[in-house]
Amino acid sequence: MLYAVARHGMAKRIKPETANHQSMVSEKFRTTPIRSTIKRIKGLPKSAILYKCAASAYWQFRVFLEGKPRKRSTKQEEFAKAEREAKLIYADMLASVNSDERRVEPTTLKTLQHVAKSLWAKN
Repeated sequence: MLYAVARHGMAKRIKPETANHQSMVSEKFRTTPIRSTIKRIKGLPKSAILYKCAASAYWQFRVFLEGKPRKRSTKQEEFAKAEREAKLIYADMLASVNSDERRVEPTTLKTLQHVAKSLWAKN
């Protein structure tokens, strides 16, 4: 399937016979990893990768942690420096996951239980 980027940034499907090959992109979004730049990081899980995308000159870091994809920019243009930075980012991610500093947002059920307990205490 052929795509071209429209003015508003979204990919638009085009017919092969009217394709201008200079304006075509192989991926749908600018933040999609460039396949030839994807590198695995030794010493980290298999899901941990460094990659470049069309939206940035920096190496990007991605890992699946607790069932979610987590992404961050290494803010490094050289691969060796980006690899060191990715390991530090991963350590920070693990520290925040394993610490008790998790943000707990009240759910509707917790809020309802809190209100019910306070009403019960007043009666």
